[in-house]
Amino acid sequence: MTNQIAADAALFERVQFWRDFRSGAANLFPTDGALRWFIRSHEQALIASGVLLKLPKGTYVDPQPFRAAAINLMRGIASGHSTADSDSSQAPAERALRATSPVRDQQ
Repeated sequence: MTNQIAADAALFERVQFWRDFRSGAANLFPTDGALRWFIRSHEQALIASGVLLKLPKGTYVDPQPFRAAAINLMRGIASGHSTADSDSSQAPAERALRATSPVRDQQ
């Protein structure tokens, strides 16, 4: 089995449907609506970092990296940086998210 296939298999063992994840992350997202809003607001950054999977049958998250990514994005928001910052093609919150991403470019 190649490294990429093994990594993908491990990922698919970890991922959870967003609502199942939310029930275990109520300290960060007290309601389904809170998590749904967060995902909608940061969808592209979360997908790019590999912590969010949008599949035909639903939205799934990789629990541990998603928590870290969410906290980093929330820190960026709290410090006044949005994910749509002005002169940079990548907002500080998105740069912080990418720094914690479990997904690395593989060539």
